[in-house]
Amino acid sequence: MKNILFLFMMVCSSLTYAQHKPKIQQKHKEQRDSAKKATVEKLQEYRKQLFAAELGINNEKLEKFFTIYDPYLEKVNGAKRKFKKKWDGKKVEELSETEANEYLNDVLTLRENEVQWLKEVSNSLKVVLPVSKIVQLPKIEKKIKRKMLLKAKEMRGPKQIKADRIK
Repeated sequence: MKNILFLFMMVCSSLTYAQHKPKIQQKHKEQRDSAKKATVEKLQEYRKQLFAAELGINNEKLEKFFTIYDPYLEKVNGAKRKFKKKWDGKKVEELSETEANEYLNDVLTLRENEVQWLKEVSNSLKVVLPVSKIVQLPKIEKKIKRKMLLKAKEMRGPKQIKADRIK
């Protein structure tokens, strides 16, 4: 009789726990999402600070800069993602002649679009930045990306930062 009563209590308690588990998981998911959103916002603010320092511009010009430069980056990154998605998992050396021709056309189209978008953004940025700074943008962007990656790793915690990779 004691065994049956004990077994019944165990089943009831596990059922009760199972009913509360989705609520707990939902709460943890919401906390993770809000923490992730806060981290992204901090990184975006850090990016703005880095660009302001590298370009030597005030907040007004910085806002104008980002209204021009961010859509350009979105176009370029979107086109690259689309290309990668289409050709992901395919090895260039294993493509048939027809596929290789299509691949080449896609590469050339991507590059032509990148050049066209670069011309457009460069002309638009001349209002905000001197040409000498516009020419340096790829180098500055690369430098800022490295700093942002280090900052993101730092924000995750000391356990995940590998000392041999920090330069």
